Amino acid sequence: MKLTEHLSRLSITAILVVAVLILPILLINCKNTSESKKIDDSDWRLVFEEPFDGFNQYVWEPAAHTFDYNAAYFRPQNIAYHDGKMVFTLKKEEWQGRHYTGAELRTRQYYHYGRYIVRMKAARGSAVVSSFFGFRYNPWQEIDIEFLGKDTRKIHLNIFYNEGPEGAPNNNSDINHQSPIVLDLGFDAAADFHEYAIEWETGELRWYVDGLLIYASSNPDKVPDLSTQIMMNLWYSESVSWAGAPDDASLPTSAEYDYVRFYQKQE
Repeated sequence: MKLTEHLSRLSITAILVVAVLILPILLINCKNTSESKKIDDSDWRLVFEEPFDGFNQYVWEPAAHTFDYNAAYFRPQNIAYHDGKMVFTLKKEEWQGRHYTGAELRTRQYYHYGRYIVRMKAARGSAVVSSFFGFRYNPWQEIDIEFLGKDTRKIHLNIFYNEGPEGAPNNNSDINHQSPIVLDLGFDAAADFHEYAIEWETGELRWYVDGLLIYASSNPDKVPDLSTQIMMNLWYSESVSWAGAPDDASLPTSAEYDYVRFYQKQE
């Protein structure tokens, strides 16, 4: 064997030995980095769970109203239950002075600090908005997860905050309304079901997607501090600059919900 061939083999052997020794360390470091961003279940207890096997009138209240900049009127008839899923439908339909109808559902009970989880599939279509959020009025406080049907590879996170006390008619929608945080998901939220979560504690909010932290807000002057109702809706926005121009060719469209869960911190 030539000396050069011998040295070459020794070099290859040395590289393989170093790779065997270093690779496990690299894998461990990657695992720890990933786990540090995951949702921590150890300190939370399940308080409320909705599997959407059917409509529970004692827990949920379907909407029959609309609001400014929503081209659709909410109708209970646009909420259906199939195969353990709740389905909201947005469609072209004349109703109560609107040319479209959508769907909205809210809990009868109010919930405070805790972890809010939904497993859902967003709706497609320009000007279409599907959501999961906490909401209250007097004063208006809100914590949002929203998907715009014009680009369902992004998630919109938002906060409305007006100071209390509870019952105060402080419902400003502009001054204390933070601009949406828009993040790339790395997948299409309308193609399949994914789990989205909000962790809400005193002066802090954290948003998760499939158990991984994506954003946190710790400004106590902007974080809601009063109990809210758990809500979901599917509507048709009139804000072209935000949600896009209406496209009736995409209607009817649907958002699907698999489950909702609410946890509180262990005492």
